[in-house]
Amino acid sequence: MQKKRIHAIDIAKGMAILLVVFGHAVQGINSSEHLGFTTAWSSIYITKAVIYSFHMPAFFILSGLFVNHWLQKPTRVAFWDKVKRLVYPYFVWSIILGTIMQVVQKYTNGGLGFKEVIQAPIVPFSEYWYLYLLFFFFMTYLVVAKLCPRGYKPLLLIIGALLFIGYPFFPDVWILIKFSKFFIFFALGTYLLEFFTAEEKRNHTWIGFGLSTGAFIFVETLYILILRANHVVLSNYTWFFTAIIGTAMLCFAAKLIATQANHRSVRALEYTGVISMQIYVMHIIPLAGTRIFLLRFVHVTNLWLVAMIIFMVALIFSYLGSYIIKRCHLNEWLFAEK
Repeated sequence: MQKKRIHAIDIAKGMAILLVVFGHAVQGINSSEHLGFTTAWSSIYITKAVIYSFHMPAFFILSGLFVNHWLQKPTRVAFWDKVKRLVYPYFVWSIILGTIMQVVQKYTNGGLGFKEVIQAPIVPFSEYWYLYLLFFFFMTYLVVAKLCPRGYKPLLLIIGALLFIGYPFFPDVWILIKFSKFFIFFALGTYLLEFFTAEEKRNHTWIGFGLSTGAFIFVETLYILILRANHVVLSNYTWFFTAIIGTAMLCFAAKLIATQANHRSVRALEYTGVISMQIYVMHIIPLAGTRIFLLRFVHVTNLWLVAMIIFMVALIFSYLGSYIIKRCHLNEWLFAEK
């Protein structure tokens, strides 16, 4: 029996993956053109900083929503569920992306290739680090929930808070820093399913959206000023507030948009959330390829135009790729899904 989907959650995922794709678009331009606060096209650099201040925390919070339901499964079933949904696509798409990047290595920013594919079991591969980290978040919950079935949620939330406080001072060993930086958001997500399922008056949601938007503008401005002043440790902790408030703004917006679920554009955004995994793993290839073509061969000088073109190309490629994969019954091979 297929579980009923929650419109607002799919819409929130849709908005989050759009931020991821556009964030990678502007980040790629930042890296290739060496942009900064004082360079030409500094607006692209600032846009990247704003998006990166909350888009991945939002994804980790959304990823934690159904942990409690997942933990009700038998341990073996729960474990293999995440192996299929996270580990399998991580390795399959690392091989695919690594092979392509090896061929075009001299044109890319990161120089990825077969070496990074071989290291993928112990060194998170490129942008797929999210899948790598998410698997270990789920496994942490699986182990701790078995050892402490009654108090695992507050315990792991406290651990997440302590890890976040300490992460700027931790050594860069394996995934220690990323785990410590993002685990708190996954832990917070385990408490928020009721936010999406509870019925509330629409004007209350509007108030929440307005307050979170105002707070986000304030804290984001502060964050950018701190980044510009190069206060590294202070920016790390300010980032927590941009992440939380930015995610709150996104979630309130998703609930408001969900009230118009029959509108064509809303259905498109919701579908984007449904296939967010496919978009996440596929968008890097067309995004990087189009950026290289426009900057290295066509020599387009308007970097905002480049950003918008590669964003749209990456999305169209991902939508078409997802459709073709489904039509050709390749889901099981590429995503371990039937």
